[in-house]
Parts: sequence; C-alpha cells; structure tokens
Amino acid sequence: MSSLLIVAPLPVVGITASRGANVARLLNGNPREVWVDNTVASQVTIGIDLGSVQAVDTVFLGFTNAGDGAAMAVSSGVANAGETQWTGAVLPAPYKTTRRPRHGFVWRSKLVNDPEAGAIRVGDPINARYIDVRLTQPAGNNALYAAVLAAGLAFQPKFGREYGGGRTPIDTGSRERMPSGGFGVSPGIVKGSWDFTMGDLTVDEVDQLWDLSLQLGETRSVLAVENPDVSPGLNERLHWSMFDKLQPYERLNPALTRWSFRVEDWA
Repeated sequence: MSSLLIVAPLPVVGITASRGANVARLLNGNPREVWVDNTVASQVTIGIDLGSVQAVDTVFLGFTNAGDGAAMAVSSGVANAGETQWTGAVLPAPYKTTRRPRHGFVWRSKLVNDPEAGAIRVGDPINARYIDVRLTQPAGNNALYAAVLAAGLAFQPKFGREYGGGRTPIDTGSRERMPSGGFGVSPGIVKGSWDFTMGDLTVDEVDQLWDLSLQLGETRSVLAVENPDVSPGLNERLHWSMFDKLQPYERLNPALTRWSFRVEDWA
C-alpha cells in the first residue's frame, strides 16, 4: 500500500470550543482567519458535528503556532465524541524547516498481511458523527491559534505515485525590468505546489479519483499528504491545498490507468 493520501474534508454542521475566540473560522479553510485560545498550559477542547454518521480516518489541524511539546488528542463517536480514543496524533507534526506553518495531524492505520507485499499499512476508518480535538499549548508560549480543522476519509492508492514530479515554489508577487537595469517589484508571498503522478491505478481507484475530482474541482480545499508516517518532514509533506490544472487520466490497458495531479498550497 502506498504512502500517498488524498483527503476531501467532510462537511461540518457545527463547531464548539471550550474557550477562545472565533472558533467558526476553523471551518473557513483560509489560513489567515484563525481561532485564538486565551490561555496556555491547560487543555482546550474543540468539537465538530458532521451532521450524520460518516466514515473517518484523518483529522488535520492546520496553520498553528504550536510550541515544541504541544499536545493533540482526538476522540470520536456516534452518540458522543468520547466513544473512541484515536492514537498517533501529533502537534506540531515533525518538521525540517521552521519557516513553514506548523500543523497537527492524525491518521488511523493498521497492519494487515498481504500475500504479495507482506505487512502493509491500510486505512482503518471508523464511523463517527462527533469528533473532539483536545489541545494543550506548553507554558512559556503565546496562546495557541489555528486556522483550519478538517476531517475526512483518505483515498490511498495501492501503488502510490511514480518517480518524477515534486514540489515547486510559487511567488505571488510580480516584477518588471526597468530601463535603468533594476526591477520594479510588487511584493507577494512565496508558497508551494506539489506535482505527482499515480500509476497502475485500478478501475475502482480511478472511479474514486473521478468522484473526488468532481466533488472538489479546482475551487475547494483538499489535504494531500506525500507520506503520513510520523517522521522528520511530515509537516512539509502535509499540503492544505486545491487541485490545480486537473488533467485527463491515461488508460494504459483495460485494467490499469495513470493519472497526474497538481495541488497548490494555501499560504
């Protein structure tokens, strides 16, 4: 099973927080609109209601100022959010470049025996309507803020992505060459994009990706994960983004298909 994940955020009908201001901003998807806690060194709980029971295996908390040692715990349930405790939540996700915004992330997985590949990781979704995310910012830091809270069911192709592709910086500013030899500059920000190609997709996987493409288009946010393992660089491998320049798939033979995608990160 591949390490690539694509998660379409599920609709949320309600959100609450045990304290802090502007919790509804966590559902806007915009990293520049944040919920802000009002204290540190004690736990705050943010709860979401999906409106109905859904299959869920991924929770993402994006664009935070989480300090080293900050804690994230997730639980969920059908009747209330305390029925199932999730494991493996990380806040902040292990990072390599501290200039990047910090993210929290949890993905439920299990080990199964595959006769061809041996032990592999596969998604282990649970049924839930209510999800609680409990956060603690260590003493000595500013009060925690976060911009995005999303939950969904990850699409994970068996064979993942092919070699090639990769990340590209995007500068939203502009420059004009001046007659003097200098430049006229209109500053912007620099953010990232990620190109990847999935090969050997089965008919079922193509159908799932087709549904995702029609659901999200190029104007709705998606979480693309290069590799969900909790290891250095996970923070940079989490892309809160939108699909960009959707491409047609290539049918290699009646059973296998190749499909390329590009996502552009929110800044």
